[in-house]
Formats: sequence, C-alpha cells, structure tokens
Amino acid sequence: MVYLADTNHIVLNKERAIMESMESSNDKTKLKIEQYNRCCEDIRHYDSGVWQIASINITVAGIMIGIAFQYLTGVYRVFPLLLALGLSLTLTVTSSKYIFFQLGRAQFMKTIEEEYKIPSVPTKSQDIKDFLDSGKVKLDAPARWFIGRKANRWFVGMMLFVTALLGLLIVVSLLFPYQTSSITRLMPIHHK
Repeated sequence: MVYLADTNHIVLNKERAIMESMESSNDKTKLKIEQYNRCCEDIRHYDSGVWQIASINITVAGIMIGIAFQYLTGVYRVFPLLLALGLSLTLTVTSSKYIFFQLGRAQFMKTIEEEYKIPSVPTKSQDIKDFLDSGKVKLDAPARWFIGRKANRWFVGMMLFVTALLGLLIVVSLLFPYQTSSITRLMPIHHK
C-alpha cells in the first residue's frame, strides 16, 4: 500500500531525476525553445481573450440596458442593470489580468532572446516605431499620434466607461423609477 507521503516523495524524486538529466546544454536549449513557443501560444490566447471579453461586455451591457428600459418599470429595472454592472466589473478585472499576463510573457520571451543573443521581437509601440524608422519607413502625423498612446490604458478605460455607464443608469433608475425613456416612447408596441 502506498501512502500519500510516499507518493509525494516518489514524484519529487522523479522531478529531480528529470532536472538532473536535463543538465546538458542541448536539453536546456530544447527546454528554452519549448518555453518560448509556450509564451507565443499564451500571448495569442490572451490577446484573443481580451477582445472576446470586450465584445461580451458591450453585448451583455446593451442587452441588459434594452431589457431594463424596454420591458421593465420601477425598481425592477435595477436588477438587470446590477447584473450587467457586476459582470462588467468582473470582465474588466479579467481583461486587465490578461493584459498583465501578456506583458509578462513578452518580457520572459525577451529574456530568452537576450540569453541566446538573437534579435528581440519588438513588443512595445516605441520599439516597433524605432524598428520601422531604421528601415526608412516614415509614418504620417496621425499615425505617430496614435502610436504614442498606451492602448492598454484606452482599452481598460473603455471597459471602465461601460461599467460607469451601467452604474449611472442604476442611479437614474432608482431616482426616477417610473420614467420611460425617450427611445421606448418612439418604439411602437403592438398589443393584441
């Protein structure tokens, strides 16, 4: 019979044996290549997740606002708005973490590139601008202005704006519970 403590000891010994067998530089190089490839995959995964989260956030917020102001009256409007607000806050934190993880993976890739003395892949706006300038590619004034902005800040700012808008709608719904919106007055409702 093998107890948990014995199993942990066996696992630790196996991990130690694997690490000792990888002492040769060839195995370390293979491990670094695997880590580099994993970072590339992670960056793609997080990038796709960031934009999916933004789409989900805006879609759900729009649907909940529509439900609250088209189908509900009084304080009942607050419930879908609170749900959307909670989801929006959660998604804002999640997308910020995804961006944080992307930056961490990019920095780790840069350390591997420096270790093996290979040219670094530009990952920041200024690095890419310098790389393009070295190849005699000239950017026009509007492009230079946009390049100078921090996209991560704008992105998180947009997510926070949606969250703040939902919070404002909750306050308005509580202050004026039976007020109909101008949009719903314009839309014909057909009753049978």
